[in-house]
Amino acid sequence: MSKTFSNEIMRRQLKEVENTLHSEISTVKVQKLLSSEFIEWDGCVLLEAVNDENALDTHFKPNEYYPDRTEYEAFCNHIHISDYLPESEECPLQSLVLALKILEVWESKLMNSFPGLKFHLILSHDEFGSVLRFHKFRQEEGLWINVDNINGYTEQGIMLKEI
Repeated sequence: MSKTFSNEIMRRQLKEVENTLHSEISTVKVQKLLSSEFIEWDGCVLLEAVNDENALDTHFKPNEYYPDRTEYEAFCNHIHISDYLPESEECPLQSLVLALKILEVWESKLMNSFPGLKFHLILSHDEFGSVLRFHKFRQEEGLWINVDNINGYTEQGIMLKEI
């Protein structure tokens, strides 16, 4: 069973998307994202489309930027929709529509590929567009997004989906 947490900004943005006509998006870059698989590397799950398995070190090494695997995954598994759909810069709501589709695909693939593991799928959206990321949930490392204070994120819409 999954849970979704959204701040007030995201709830307003989603209402706006519901009232917008959606066109099919079919660029090669977007299709690469939708069809991407996941790779396992030293206790991490990484999106193959943005992570070259051959370029990874032999194992995870904590450092000042990535003190744990959760932080590492959240960084390595983030995508800016405008990088894959540049025309969305003109219409940021288009990036939100695409981001929601990608979240559905990621949710299905992660649940099928890694049964028994929990993941956090995170969508942020502002006037510049949407950013997606995910990480495996690790009890010992805590939350990457503070769901208890999700409305404290006042600069952008935030949605976290626990699967």
